[in-house]
Amino acid sequence: MQQAQQHRAKDSKERPTAARRGYNYRWQKYRAIFLAAHPLCVKCLKENRSTPAQHVDHIQPVTGPDDPLFWEESNHQALCASCHTRKTFLEDGKPGTVTLVCGPPGSGKSTYVREHMRPGDLVLDLDILWQALSGQDLYEAPTALLPYVCTARDALLAKLAIDHQRPHAWVITSGAGLYERERLASRLCATVVMLDVPADQCIERVRSDPRRKDIQRTEAVIAQWWKEYQPNAGG
Repeated sequence: MQQAQQHRAKDSKERPTAARRGYNYRWQKYRAIFLAAHPLCVKCLKENRSTPAQHVDHIQPVTGPDDPLFWEESNHQALCASCHTRKTFLEDGKPGTVTLVCGPPGSGKSTYVREHMRPGDLVLDLDILWQALSGQDLYEAPTALLPYVCTARDALLAKLAIDHQRPHAWVITSGAGLYERERLASRLCATVVMLDVPADQCIERVRSDPRRKDIQRTEAVIAQWWKEYQPNAGG
């Protein structure tokens, strides 16, 4: 953690202030006018989601206020905080994107990752961590170990959030709540894949999976997920 703080301190010293980069009072006035005319994130709109915009982004990166594209309105777009952070992260040349794969038990999250991942990718799955730390079969890990499993998961998430040399990563999570889902996506500069498979289909898959032992408990988790599920605005 101390090393990460030193890196951030070094970056802050080397990077000019926001005002020197052109984001001064004049820009703030322009930003307010632009967002009033373009209140929704354009990237979210392309995914049929209505998310309030918070940033005026330069579509083509600019070098500063003297760059001809800095004040060119056609080079501006309205973005939400999550989309803006993710775009900046990628533009800064930091490799390794992160994909959050969300959904209830039985929705096919692990299958989705297996079908899309490549060799060398990192896969963060609470069930797999539970299995590794307990030595038991998948879905049979003792609940007493859950605090240790969560500690290991949280440490890996913290590493992903600050590692500029991270591999491509897949984070399998429940993601039922909108706030927590967007908060994690913003923290990791991640994209989100939501597998909101209907409860009856999830239950059918769980019942046909021989690895699953406590079917009744898993069905209750599926039902609870659908009670807590909050889709993104606009679906």
